[in-house]
Amino acid sequence: MPKTLMMKYPFHWLLGFFSTASVVALIVGGRVFPMYMLMLIPVFIDLVIHFRWGDTFALRGKEERHFYIWMIISILATIVGYLFFTGYPEWQSTTMSYLPKILIYLALMFLLSGCEGRDARSKAILNGLKFGIIANLVWSLLDAAAWYLLGFSLTNRVFAGYIQAMDIRYGQLSLIKSDGQFRSGGLNGDPANIGLFATILAGYSLKTRKVLYYGLSVLSAFASVSMIAFVGIIAVTVIHYFRRRRKFRLTRRQALSLFVGIGVLAGLVVLNSSLIERMLGSVTTRVEMKSTEGDDILMQYFSKFLPAVLDEPRYLVIGTIFFVVFYVELFLLFKRRVKSDQASDTDYLLYACLLGALIAFFGYHYSLYSVVMLFSICAVVQVSPVKSRSKYLALGYER
Repeated sequence: MPKTLMMKYPFHWLLGFFSTASVVALIVGGRVFPMYMLMLIPVFIDLVIHFRWGDTFALRGKEERHFYIWMIISILATIVGYLFFTGYPEWQSTTMSYLPKILIYLALMFLLSGCEGRDARSKAILNGLKFGIIANLVWSLLDAAAWYLLGFSLTNRVFAGYIQAMDIRYGQLSLIKSDGQFRSGGLNGDPANIGLFATILAGYSLKTRKVLYYGLSVLSAFASVSMIAFVGIIAVTVIHYFRRRRKFRLTRRQALSLFVGIGVLAGLVVLNSSLIERMLGSVTTRVEMKSTEGDDILMQYFSKFLPAVLDEPRYLVIGTIFFVVFYVELFLLFKRRVKSDQASDTDYLLYACLLGALIAFFGYHYSLYSVVMLFSICAVVQVSPVKSRSKYLALGYER
């Protein structure tokens, strides 16, 4: 099925894949064209061609309505933010930079939800996204292995042109610090993204009993040295096994995979114990830095967010409420779906994505991140009932 979707809707599949890989881009004359943005063009053309225009204004469920309300409030918020920061052009520019993203995702939801074959197209996007997550975690391991074994970052070397064209901070995508700490960002410029991906894949692997994916998530946490990854993996594991006191059972194939994984890890320790020591050293350094740094961004997020809200509550309440309600109700819906005997692989993936996002939201700002927006839109499409005001759809609606 996934292969069929990839072949039938290649641009949708690639849109999902490249949403996870921001550094994969065409560089022409010093200008950077991310493949994700390029894939939006054929996807939008396809959606416009196959859109059911007679069904233009038929909202199909509360989740879709809440998404539109959230996006409209976000547009108003950018305008308010622009006026609020009058006299601070850099802050005004940053505020208005969100507007194109909001309009793109508003249009994408509108077109995809009213398109012929909307379920299949959204599943193609999700399938590409899943393989993109896996590719990122594998790449982060290769990147970390190159650094610890050979002394160079694979990411920084392969994407040197991107680093130069985008003038990336410190001239690095994967961070190499003077204290020896190494943090791989996979196919992204931020190791924290690996934290989100590892959390999602760990949650998905627990629901589908794919042990190798879980092992990949854990190893990528060490490669990225992301606190979000460590906390997220622990959280989804606790939720999965201990909330209802689930028994840990493995099939023979899963047990064999686990045995092979442990054997490979043990072999690495025996053959190159310094690699493990250096990787653990990076993690230890990161934890110590988190506990002692007074200017850490996440610490500022937690310490200054609430005072800012209390100081200017009128600029927060409504939009944040819809944001929280939207994600909580979607998560609870897919939580119920995965308990059903008819739960599909798509249900498991979306459950893991939503749970991973809710966990990551506590430590990072992912609200308009392409990966999060894509699986959120696809989740709405998957659960929205088919309703139509058009007499032309009385003969049937191809989902």
